[in-house]
Amino acid sequence: MEKIKNALISSLLIMSLIPTCVFAAGQVPPSASDKNINIMINGERKNPPQEMGSPYLDMKTQRTMVPLRFISENLGFNVDFLQKSKDNPKGGIVIRDQNNVEIRMEINSKNATRITGGKKESLALDSPSLIYDGRTYVPIRFISEATGYQVSWEKDTVIISSNCPVIKSIAEEETKEIAKNLETEDKMPTGSVGDSNKFMKNLMDYRTSKGLGQVNEDKDLNRLALLRAQEELDQFIKTGDADHESPGGYNKDLGENLALSRYTLGARDGDPCDGCLKRWKNSPCHNDNLLNKDSKRGGYACARKIIDNKVYEASIYLFGF
Repeated sequence: MEKIKNALISSLLIMSLIPTCVFAAGQVPPSASDKNINIMINGERKNPPQEMGSPYLDMKTQRTMVPLRFISENLGFNVDFLQKSKDNPKGGIVIRDQNNVEIRMEINSKNATRITGGKKESLALDSPSLIYDGRTYVPIRFISEATGYQVSWEKDTVIISSNCPVIKSIAEEETKEIAKNLETEDKMPTGSVGDSNKFMKNLMDYRTSKGLGQVNEDKDLNRLALLRAQEELDQFIKTGDADHESPGGYNKDLGENLALSRYTLGARDGDPCDGCLKRWKNSPCHNDNLLNKDSKRGGYACARKIIDNKVYEASIYLFGF
């Protein structure tokens, strides 16, 4: 009878321990809301395994927090932790990618530093990083944008997409040096000037040379790429710069490469799609987009305007999954 009683007590103890262990793996702070947060990275659902923690909406700050190791590794960064010291009493975190871009963060602080090619840049988190239940959490918008991604929301899903910095080529040639090749404005085509078929064929040849699958030309993405190119071209002419923001939402849930050019009329006669493809190949971030292994469809366009003898061009490559 005593053996049966002891066995029963042992069984009850084991049963009481099991739920505790399972629950601890996914614990979130008391300030977390009870709604589930889903994460999409470049079109693929990427929710963390339970043992890594869970993303959550902090009711106090209204910020979405995410386990640091999970999100960093999925964005191509490795994570290291700095021990507490006299110079760093709170401890810290360092994440690095293969291009030696480094982001340093303090624990329980809004302070961060991004180091690119030895150049330091101060950053500010929108909510402090924190450690809870043995896991480090950071605001998902901060960590995504600090590593070069864009963030948007759709219902209860955080959508993270990889958009690279804008490539600009601004050539201020002396008119006298190109006078003999000068074209008149009525001879140089404007509006939609990109050869989508040629660009996509060249891209497919490039991917094949790297042993990657094909990206099919998508006419709908060609159309959206032209609308995006026109948006960026207007901003480029107006402000001298551009970004990956689309007032029309034409790049929603899509990856994007953007290249800008400004030069004197008659200075160039090359095909814009050849030029931008070469420039994107030479840029690590843009090249990663060209060679994205999960990309299945793509579209390209280039828009051009001529103002006061200056040629303005915006080239866009959109890709989906």
